[in-house]
Amino acid sequence: MVEFLVELYISQADSEAVARGANKARQAAEELTRQGTRVHYLQSIFVPEDETCFVLFEAISADAVQEAARRAALSFERVSEAVSSSRRGRMNEHGLDAGDAKSRRDDHDGDNVKSLTKWDGPAALTRRVQQGQLRSAARKERL
Repeated sequence: MVEFLVELYISQADSEAVARGANKARQAAEELTRQGTRVHYLQSIFVPEDETCFVLFEAISADAVQEAARRAALSFERVSEAVSSSRRGRMNEHGLDAGDAKSRRDDHDGDNVKSLTKWDGPAALTRRVQQGQLRSAARKERL
């Protein structure tokens, strides 16, 4: 099975939504698994400053994770294949499993599925945080 990261946005003012979403994600994954589609909820990480929540699943496909997110009523922005150093064996110089950091693309839903093929370092993380701050500011302007 492969790990996938679901990215969604949650207001700082509604931090309880993280716990509710995590419970719903876990239940949806368990339901799909009972129905024959293997999906496991692993964890959620909430970044209040960026109003961003990341939900980590392990599943047979991105489609299975998208279905779990839909059943959990998570309004997600995208699903990305992820490589986690804590669940793998041999690591490369970036802390990623050398065997898993190869180019992959899941074309089931090109708009919402993005493969993570390598660690781009701190600059990429800084860009992601800045992008989150811009999206957060845009959402606040709409309110």
